[in-house]
Amino acid sequence: MNPFARPWFADLALLGVVIIWGFTFPMIKTATEHAPVFGFLTLRFALACMAFMPLLALRTRMGAGLRPCLFPGILAGASLFLGYAFQTFGLRGTSSTMGGFLTGTAVVLVPIGAALFLGHGVKRSEWIGVALVALGLPFLSGVGGEALHFGTGELLVLGCALAFAVQILVVGEHAPKLDPVWFTLVQCLVVLVASALLSCYFESGSFHLLFTPGVLSAVAFTGVLATTLAFWVQTEAQRHTSAVHVVLIFSLEPVFAAIAGAWLAGDELTRPQIAGAAAMFAGSLVAGIGPLIRVRTATSPSSASREC
Repeated sequence: MNPFARPWFADLALLGVVIIWGFTFPMIKTATEHAPVFGFLTLRFALACMAFMPLLALRTRMGAGLRPCLFPGILAGASLFLGYAFQTFGLRGTSSTMGGFLTGTAVVLVPIGAALFLGHGVKRSEWIGVALVALGLPFLSGVGGEALHFGTGELLVLGCALAFAVQILVVGEHAPKLDPVWFTLVQCLVVLVASALLSCYFESGSFHLLFTPGVLSAVAFTGVLATTLAFWVQTEAQRHTSAVHVVLIFSLEPVFAAIAGAWLAGDELTRPQIAGAAAMFAGSLVAGIGPLIRVRTATSPSSASREC
């Protein structure tokens, strides 16, 4: 039996992905302080695509399952790339604090999109989880003392949140029907090609900065674990869990980034940040255990006697 068929295992696997993503923040920040961003993404996704080759080699027919993945894979991959691009350029015009806060608004966009455009019902426990995460996000991001205004940078980062929300919704809608390896590989190929084109156009004079030990070690870690493994797990997990669960778990990425910063870089977590992180953990927990409580209540002897 596929272990991802158990929703609790799918959610736990996604949490493992988010922990990996959170702990890559210090590594990526150091690697891209001097190296070109799209060049870094090009190397990262090139390695990620190569890491899929052994998985494809296990198939008796290499092309089996590819064709149905092309359109949804290209759509999800384009959304993923736009998220990276909007975030990269948007952060040049706004603070990292505000950027992190606006990127986190994807947690609200996903359930709204699922309800309005896909016709998916959103459970009460999931709405409660979304509310708790939305409540904790400003405290974790530290935007309490920062005035919210919308310039070009803020609009671009908001576009990043929308793009990531679309990617989660597309994967959630199509993953149950598609080969997870091919679906994930197509997404990675789209990001690879788009990143390479932008890198050649904007960063051609700084390619040499990519080939340093620090950058290459970051490429190796993020390419295999934070990309190949992470997006394959997302695709596999979304065959058995909802898009709302995914975005709630993914919203914990800045929490683990803050923990990684405190542990690895000596960053200090303030009390409001700790309170915000606790609220976000609570939101993900409520959304995750709500269905389990309902199932247990529905199958308990007392509830069975009431139905008789």
